[in-house]
This record gives sequence, C-alpha cells and structure tokens, in this order.
Amino acid sequence: MATLKNSGGSSIRGGGPDRLAPKRMPRLIPTIVATLAGISAMMLWLTVPNLISGSGFILYAKVTLLAGGGGLVAYGVNRLAVERGAFLASRGFWTAGIMSLLVILIVGGGSALTTYAGFTVKNASQLRLDEHGDTLTAAVDRSNRASLQASRIVAPMTAIGRDLAIKAECEPKNHCVSRMDGPSASGQVARVLVTKAGTNDAILRAVTDAEAARAAILKRLNELVIRYQVIAQSTDRTVDEKWPLLQAIDAQIRQALADLEEAMPVNLVAGYAKSLADVDIAGRPEITRRVIALLRGYEATLREALDSVEPGRPQPSVFPRKVPASVTLAYVTHFSPVATVCVIVDVIFPVVLWVFVFLNYLWGIYRNDPDDDDDIYSKLLQA
Repeated sequence: MATLKNSGGSSIRGGGPDRLAPKRMPRLIPTIVATLAGISAMMLWLTVPNLISGSGFILYAKVTLLAGGGGLVAYGVNRLAVERGAFLASRGFWTAGIMSLLVILIVGGGSALTTYAGFTVKNASQLRLDEHGDTLTAAVDRSNRASLQASRIVAPMTAIGRDLAIKAECEPKNHCVSRMDGPSASGQVARVLVTKAGTNDAILRAVTDAEAARAAILKRLNELVIRYQVIAQSTDRTVDEKWPLLQAIDAQIRQALADLEEAMPVNLVAGYAKSLADVDIAGRPEITRRVIALLRGYEATLREALDSVEPGRPQPSVFPRKVPASVTLAYVTHFSPVATVCVIVDVIFPVVLWVFVFLNYLWGIYRNDPDDDDDIYSKLLQA
C-alpha cells in the first residue's frame, strides 16, 4: 500500500497507486511542446506550396490553413499525450499510455511525411529528369553504334557485286559456275548472275545513299541530347518550367530515332540475303544446285555482316510524368538527411519527451514512498 506525507510530515496510507500524489511536471515541458508544434507548423507552411496547386491569395490561404491546422493538432495531441497519457500510464493505466504513443506516431508520422515530401518533391522531379536524360543519351549512343555497324555491310556487298559481275562474264566463255558445255546452260546461268549482280548494285546504292541521311540524323540526335542536358542542368529555370521544354525535346528525339530506323539498311539487306539463293534453272537440277551453292556463300557473308549490327531500334523509356508526393519515398536514401530531421522533429522527439515525462512521474511515485516501490513496479508489470 502506498504512503503519502502531508505538510506536517505525518504519513497517510492510501488505497493504491492511483491515490499517490504525482510529481509536478516540469514547467519547461509545455514550452517545449508549443515550440515543437510551432516548428512543425512552420515546416508545413514552407513545404505545402510545393505539393498543392494555386497561386496568390488562394494558395497562401490554403497553406496557412493546412500549416495552422497541422501545428494546432500537433500541439494538442503532444500536450495531452505527454501530460495526461504519460501520467495515466505511470499509474498503471497502460491503455492510455499505448493510445497516447500511438496518436503521437500517427500525427507525427503524417506531418513528417508531408514535410519530407514538400522539401524533396522538386529535387525528386529534377532527379527524374536527369535519369531520363541518361536514358536518352544511352539510346542515342546505341543508335550511333548501330549506324557505324551498318556501314560494315557496304564492304561485303561491294565484294559480292564484283564477284557476281566477274562470274557472269566468265560463265559464257569458260563455264566457271555451271561447269558444263552448251550455250543454253551457260546463258541461263549468266542471266541469273547478271540479275543478281544488278539487284546487289541497286541495294548497295540505296545503302550508300542512306549513309548521308543517317549521318544527318545522328548529328541532329546528338544536338538534341546536348540541348536536353543543358536545359535539365540549368539553374535559371524551375523544374516546372523545364518540364514542357524537355518533353518537347524528348518527342523530337523519338521522331529522329524513328527516322534513323527507316534509314537503316538492315531490313533491306536482310530481305535481299533471304531471296539471294532463290534460283531455279528449268531442266538443269545439277546446275541449279551449283548456282545455289555459290549464292548461299554470298548469303552467309551478308548474314555475318548483319549479325554484327545491333538488332532493333533502341527504345528510350517514356518521358516521366510530374513526380507525385508519394514517389519521393523512392528517393528516401538520397534525401536521408532531410528525412531524418523531419522524423526527429515530428516523431522521435515527442516520443522521447513522453518517455522522460513518464519516467519523471514514476520517480515522483518512488520519492513519495521508496518503501513501496516493489509494489508499484509489480502493479505496472501486471497491468
């Protein structure tokens, strides 16, 4: 049973811990709670404009209401939790203690998330733009490599065209492909070779003509990427001002990549290689096999050159939308110092304050009746 002492020094036996006179809470505590609520409200007032739309008086009215309301709620919740919740918990009423801590965590956590998002949303948007710029740069680099690799097709096609022309001239005289005498067979083979050589030369001209177009497109792509990076890294524009400018450049880059794909000769040459050995000399199966064997060698040479070219057009990611507040959590490690300060102000410090006030009340109980401390702590543990 707890013992109380009156002003005359005599002891009064009470009926239980709930009748013990509490130690007075330090006067500094209400000041700390009020100051903490004021800091939280100021942080909200500074950060909420980054999260909501509007301008002028309407914007500041919204911000003032949200910041003022948030600060008032934080003050009320923390004051009641620290003064009453901690006191009741020290008397064994653990439900009050748990609920007061839970409310501190909910209100403080919401305020911390809001202030963190407001502090970092502009920077997170800038990071998104920078990341997309890196994606565009990688896509253009791949296009540069693919264009250089496509130039490798010219050499084997030139060699194939020269060899076809030589064999077409040789066949009527020396039967160097058919290996059979007779003007009919040699004439048919020569016509096939001349046709294939003509097709090869036509496609070769298309490939070489496309090189100039590809060079112009690649120059435009490189200029657009540089322009994107300059605008993205500029400090004389806000993120909101950069967004439409960079989105327009992104659309131009995508169109240039599509134009480059059309100027790439890969599909044209691949179709030619596929049809190269499509030959049938009527009534001459042996000669047909020999001609096909020759053309298959050309086809293998072309396919080897085509395999060295990166397949497909590099697709950059979709231009990012404006970053919502929730996405800032994805960058919490990047902005960990800001997140830490927000959590300390709105969550950790109020909880620590609650704990110290709770311990202060327990100390008051013990000081009033040191001999009854075992009974007090057993009641707390059993509550």
